[in-house]
Amino acid sequence: MAAAKKAFNSKWSHSSNFYQRRQVLLNFADNMEKHLEAIATINSFENGKPMWEATRETKLAVNHVRSFAGRADKIKQEKFSHESAVGFTKRHPIGVCAGICPWNFPVIMPIWKIIGVLATGCTTVLKPSELTPLCALKLAEILVESGMPEGVVNIVPGFGHDAGEALINHVDVAKISFTGSTKVGKHIHSVASATLKRVTLELGGKSPLIISNKADIDKAV
Repeated sequence: MAAAKKAFNSKWSHSSNFYQRRQVLLNFADNMEKHLEAIATINSFENGKPMWEATRETKLAVNHVRSFAGRADKIKQEKFSHESAVGFTKRHPIGVCAGICPWNFPVIMPIWKIIGVLATGCTTVLKPSELTPLCALKLAEILVESGMPEGVVNIVPGFGHDAGEALINHVDVAKISFTGSTKVGKHIHSVASATLKRVTLELGGKSPLIISNKADIDKAV
């Protein structure tokens, strides 16, 4: 957290620094493509996905990085005039953002947690799932290779009850993004409310299926 806060207070968060942010993210996308097979192999090894699916997930992650890199230089203030009054909006990066990931998409989930954060000039501390930490650590290596300044992205593997709990309770966290169970999401929401941290929660299961007694059970399975 100290590293992330120090990096946020450096020129990374300055509104005039969007060109550097865009270039680093474009470098990151290029280098992810260069290491695509290695990333997909790690994904398959620790998550159990077949290589074709792990490769597809990695390619999707590369596309997301490029998309957000293209937005980094388009976050600007807006001006409004009405009769004798003039108003404007000005967007500021909010600070250090904490991301907590599940195990099921160990490449795209870390990317979703950090890429908008980076494009807007924030810094981050990310806790990958304790079941699939290696993909996030590989992405961190590639970020360094791509010119990411020290402290902007920090990966902290660990369990929810220690590493995750430390993150959500930390006074310097401005925003928490969590994907996981409804039970844990409720806990995070409760903790964050004490200090008015911003929170994004993606909770619970989806896509429930009901198989009727007239279905071909073998085919359904």
